[in-house]
Amino acid sequence: MENRMPIAFFCRAKPQNADALEIFLKARRVFLGYPLMKGAENYDPTNLESCIVHPACPPEEWAREITGKKHRRMYSQNRNLIADVVPGSLVVIPRPESGLAYIGHIEGEFEVVNSPPWAEDYLKLRERQKLTIDDQADQHVTDVAQGWRVDEFKPVALSLIPGWLRHSMFGRSMFGRFRNHPLDDHETAHQVLSTILDGRS
Repeated sequence: MENRMPIAFFCRAKPQNADALEIFLKARRVFLGYPLMKGAENYDPTNLESCIVHPACPPEEWAREITGKKHRRMYSQNRNLIADVVPGSLVVIPRPESGLAYIGHIEGEFEVVNSPPWAEDYLKLRERQKLTIDDQADQHVTDVAQGWRVDEFKPVALSLIPGWLRHSMFGRSMFGRFRNHPLDDHETAHQVLSTILDGRS
């Protein structure tokens, strides 16, 4: 099997218009939205493995499940990112309104949490933010069910992150892989963010 190197990526932590940073930090996880569902009629928030197609499933299963689905591009982006993220990768959650970014090391492999213990907290957070909380209709719990464990999220000043990395985080994308330095192929996003974290420790 190919020996994959850790990468660096960002996640805005804002599923279905909610600012879910609080859940990410407490759960010490980074979650990806847009789960590929096997069928809304089978939705069970206490047994999500039975109703979410695992993005790392074999190609033939993925092709079968994604056929005819809406949001195919987002599902494929999830699958592509998951294939690149390995333990030791770095994730950044930006919060420009507070001038901070939260950076953490990925600890384990991608997983679907069957019955997230933070599900009720997430629904309450959505309610406080005056957002929809009809879980049966909108499968909100799946927003915080698939992703990776993180060792811890450390807050750093957003200004410490170079502009060539910062600009990637403020488009419309909810998540994405950082590219390496545009003028120096030897300066990787992972190296730069690791240096920032070392200075923060």
